Amino acid sequence: MLVRAKRRFIIPALVFFTAYYTLLLVIQGYFPEIASKPVIGSLNFGYLYSLSQIPVAWVLCYAFIRYSQKKIDVLGKELMEKSRQ
Repeated sequence: MLVRAKRRFIIPALVFFTAYYTLLLVIQGYFPEIASKPVIGSLNFGYLYSLSQIPVAWVLCYAFIRYSQKKIDVLGKELMEKSRQ
């Protein structure tokens, strides 16, 4: 039950972030004209998309912490209580 609860979050998060990162590679490799379009001053779309990987990773980490506190930790405490009986 505990492992299933962890997988319920981790697998979709992993698929999302892998697709998000792979899109960066596809844009850089196959569509360099899109990646080189200036967006803000000398920063182009490719740089901004690359830099966006960091906040996306932090948001996923924060979301996992919240999910863990609400679901996984509760299940872990229940398991600990059952094992003590």
